[in-house]
Amino acid sequence: MDNSAECGGIGTQGPSLINAALEDAAYQVRALARNPSGEKVENLRARGVEVVQADVNDEQSLANTFEMKDYRGSSAIFGVTGFFEPFANHGPEKAVEIEAAQGISIAKAAARVTKDKWKVPHFVAKNQVDDYIRQDKARLAKTTFFWITFYGNNFSKTLGNYVQLSPAAPPTPIKTIGSPLANIGIFALAIFKQPQKTPLGKFVVASVVHWAAVTEDFSSVWPGWGMNMGSMIKRWDEIKERSWPGEDGLLTKDDLGLSAEKFVDFKGTLAEMDWNALL
Repeated sequence: MDNSAECGGIGTQGPSLINAALEDAAYQVRALARNPSGEKVENLRARGVEVVQADVNDEQSLANTFEMKDYRGSSAIFGVTGFFEPFANHGPEKAVEIEAAQGISIAKAAARVTKDKWKVPHFVAKNQVDDYIRQDKARLAKTTFFWITFYGNNFSKTLGNYVQLSPAAPPTPIKTIGSPLANIGIFALAIFKQPQKTPLGKFVVASVVHWAAVTEDFSSVWPGWGMNMGSMIKRWDEIKERSWPGEDGLLTKDDLGLSAEKFVDFKGTLAEMDWNALL
């Protein structure tokens, strides 16, 4: 059963979600309350809801609750901010400031939930560069983020004792560029020739086809490399198409006007490889 968390289990919006989630029975519900006691809280507990202390004005308390080590971390979070309580106490201007801070705290705490779940070292530095560029509008205006997917020729000579395995279920959507040598340049040239399609830091995903992974742990087969690549594939397995979200959607080969006939796909890449050098 997936775990969910919601901010504000005592008001109106939170209890509405709790009622729907309990009726559906797809989630184990965790409600957050500044004061985890009282009649309303006890009624929630009697219905099987876990109630924990947290405050939307305290980012760390939210993060601690979303990540709770005693349980599976939150898989879905329903955040509720409050305007009218600070409005009544402090007036409109301060209420706007407080409510905005609450929403930002929820967002920051939620972003920390998966901080230690997927460690993909070869993504970290790239994301740091992306963040640096996005901090400046002038830099961002001159940038297209070009995401190149799994190389179709990611094979090397082995001892002939192992089978290539991946730590993910068969439906995992693994995007592949097919032949990197043939296809990366086609994508990049299309971006150069159509700058109007990629203004202000648009994202382009260089993918030609999908292929399926096979379930198995291969970190012991490929020490170091297995852990690195395995964490990436497990991430793809868990969040599926959201693995490549972009900031406001992704541009694909279709958006760039590129037809499939231009590319060497995954099967074509395998056919072109010198297998005698690998076997």
